[in-house]
Amino acid sequence: MPCRSRSCSVSLQRYLVLSTAIFAAAAADAVAASVGDLVRDARCFAKCYRQIAAEQPKCYSGCLNERWINKPGECPVGDLDSVASLDRPCLEQCNSDDFCQAEYKCCRHSCGITCQQPVGLAEHRPGLPDVPNVVAVSDYGKALVVEWSAPFPGTSAGHVTYVVQERHHVGAAYVPERMTTWAMVTRTDRTREQFRQLHAPGRWFQFRVAAINENGTSGYSPPSDQFFVEIGPHVDPPGPPQDLMVSSLKWTNKDYQQCVLSWKPPAESVLPVRKYKVFISVRDGPHVYHKRNVVPAVS
Repeated sequence: MPCRSRSCSVSLQRYLVLSTAIFAAAAADAVAASVGDLVRDARCFAKCYRQIAAEQPKCYSGCLNERWINKPGECPVGDLDSVASLDRPCLEQCNSDDFCQAEYKCCRHSCGITCQQPVGLAEHRPGLPDVPNVVAVSDYGKALVVEWSAPFPGTSAGHVTYVVQERHHVGAAYVPERMTTWAMVTRTDRTREQFRQLHAPGRWFQFRVAAINENGTSGYSPPSDQFFVEIGPHVDPPGPPQDLMVSSLKWTNKDYQQCVLSWKPPAESVLPVRKYKVFISVRDGPHVYHKRNVVPAVS
């Protein structure tokens, strides 16, 4: 295509600047993806575990910054196109596995490229540790103790470390739909840990564990059986609500008044507050009527 030399030079400079910006943005995205990535962090810890102490920081930093192009597992094939639907836009979320958090892989489907949970991780792959099994959750009075199985000797390469996650909900009965999302509790090299911060009466817990080495992970264990932290005889019930206040008092018509009743939760409560009982007394001439309403607590 004919053009003047100056205009071609300007166009080429703009192209080079744009290409550089795109590459820098992609690199920045890849580095950002590694921040807070539990699996990547544990993988680098395992990789650098046997380095001498003076070399470990350099090894760990270099590992976090290197690209993890081909993670273990395969992209799901049979039902991946169900990701695309009319109620969500088509996305180009990644261009390699390195852009995806944890064990997720970058997978192409009919409506873009997105990070997906890989399949086939449960099958034993050479160089990867086996999936652990949570064998016991126990209440030791002031702490919850979780134990899990270690990989069979000789089935994985190098040092193995573990990431433990938990989810929970409040209530007397176990309701799976009320469980919180999975959250990290700790990374450890042991197969038994105690958690004082999780000893919360009146709550249901589940745990899962991933074994990770320098090659990656075979995935998280199946969730443990649900475990209830008993309330016990020496736990006081919640105290009274604080700072009770009536506001926005007004007449809705000549016979009725409307107001906003507000309060704060008890200052200290080991047990979770599920609901409040509100008692109302209404005087009508010489008569006094009492009403009671049950209000769910806002969690």
